[in-house]
Amino acid sequence: SLGTILYEMLAGEPPFKGEHEAALLYEIVHEEPESLSNTKPGIWPEVECIVGRALDKDRDERYHNIGELITDIESLLDGHSVGMGKRLVGRVRFRGRKIAVGISASAGVAVLLVVLLMYQYLWRGEAIDSIAVLPLVSLSENQEEEYFINGLTGELISQLAQMGGLKVISRTSTMQYKNRKKSLPEIAGELNVKAVLEGAVLRVGNRVKISLELIHAETDRSIWADSYERDLSDILLLQGEVALDVARKIKVKLTPEEKEQFTQIKPVNLEAHEAYLKGRYYWNQRTIPALEKSLEYFKEAIAADSTYASAYSGLADSYIMLGNYGSISSSEIFPEARKAALKAIELNGHLAAAHTSLAIVKWHYDWDMIGAEEAFERAVSLNPNYATAHHWYALYLVFTGRNEKSIDEIQKALSVDPISLIVNAAVGLVYYFAGDYDEAIIQSMQTLDMNENFFAAHTVLGRAYIQKRMYREATESFNRVIALTGRRSNVLALLAHSLAASGRVSEAEVLYEELAERAREDYVSPVNMAIIAVALEKNNEALDWLEKACTERSSVIFTMRADPLFKEIRDEPEFIELVSKIGLNPK
Repeated sequence: SLGTILYEMLAGEPPFKGEHEAALLYEIVHEEPESLSNTKPGIWPEVECIVGRALDKDRDERYHNIGELITDIESLLDGHSVGMGKRLVGRVRFRGRKIAVGISASAGVAVLLVVLLMYQYLWRGEAIDSIAVLPLVSLSENQEEEYFINGLTGELISQLAQMGGLKVISRTSTMQYKNRKKSLPEIAGELNVKAVLEGAVLRVGNRVKISLELIHAETDRSIWADSYERDLSDILLLQGEVALDVARKIKVKLTPEEKEQFTQIKPVNLEAHEAYLKGRYYWNQRTIPALEKSLEYFKEAIAADSTYASAYSGLADSYIMLGNYGSISSSEIFPEARKAALKAIELNGHLAAAHTSLAIVKWHYDWDMIGAEEAFERAVSLNPNYATAHHWYALYLVFTGRNEKSIDEIQKALSVDPISLIVNAAVGLVYYFAGDYDEAIIQSMQTLDMNENFFAAHTVLGRAYIQKRMYREATESFNRVIALTGRRSNVLALLAHSLAASGRVSEAEVLYEELAERAREDYVSPVNMAIIAVALEKNNEALDWLEKACTERSSVIFTMRADPLFKEIRDEPEFIELVSKIGLNPK
């Protein structure tokens, strides 16, 4: 891009002049620009060589960074030889020449002087420690390829996020700016980053071309731009190459292990990769039907390539999410999730998502607390910018009684995913389980300011209202959730608890019977039944339900120790025994 600017400054016209987008792209890829010496006679060959190298179509022949270009300019201005690889130019001494060297020659030197001064005074390599990758823009008219563009954006974010010295905003936050109307400085301010990476993608058959630009957020000034063209089978290698280029431009120091991750990448099976991207597309929608569809695509990817680690990791993620939604019993979900996560780690031990899924299985199903914490620690060390790992680790910590560390961990998730609704709601949830109900209400209100229909925030808000004895407000919150999501068993249980606590016992009894009846045909977590039983002062029944939850290894049994909804039975010997049984300290 700098070569293009230099050329136009010297020639008075751009190097490529296609009348429409397709023609312009063809010229850039396949045709050489008119020689500068032809358009402006008198241009010194040394200047033309510098501009030519900046425009070279062969990536290996182009300047690899601004420093190389500056070195050639300084050498030329000092009258020394200009080292240009295959374009090595002989020794030049123009300081001794007469001033009247011709307008074009003077212009060439002046242009290079401008570049040098811009480098010296406008950009001196300010340290960039935070970055946001905005949704890539498709140059294709095929709207069905949204999954591909979204997937490419997400994978590029994942690659950059593995760099320990760089804060990278998570996909869920940056995707809010798709079809953005805000300026880059505004976006950077909201995300609290120093640089923004944006770009466009053109896919034609099995070829993909990506053009990217790295922009200094505060000044809205370009730091670096480049384009890449590869076969789709090399798409993972391309993503690693881009990540390394960005790291070089913003001076991120990579460990030898990190460098190896980006360079030791194998070609991908096209059919498998397509299915994987579709799986991630549906997984990110976070609804039960979409999650079930994501399972199908991840399995399709594995069928096409049984060595594709990311597909196994995606499969584990989908199983975990379905387990969290309580639509399938733990005994069905978690063994499959464990199998997929272990396979992913066997194939690629650097996948933070796979270690996170394994941590949840060890925690929720195996009751292996030490193993779960080790897996969480491994995940956040591999990818310090993986918000999901910080999110789930924070919940693990609060459920095991380490409230202060849990709040610190959820704030890390918020730092890299600042406008994610689910992360913001989770901050409120952590405060709730930590016993800070006022802060839980404040955080939930802030989340609802972002989206008044986000049911998870209404759920946390209702829980906190119960503890503040604001039963009318709690009931309103849970009824709002029901209006938004339907009569899910977990929210009906919370509504019944609120009703019973406020004296509306008969209404709570009706809901208790409704869920008991539903449990005969569909899965209803025994923990939900226990929540109502406690509110109805049926403590023995509540303990029976919790015993059943332990037998089933229900994924929400771990809330029992920290959840104030069970405070009335915490001192019961049976409760203490159950808490110890699942590996938690009852105190």
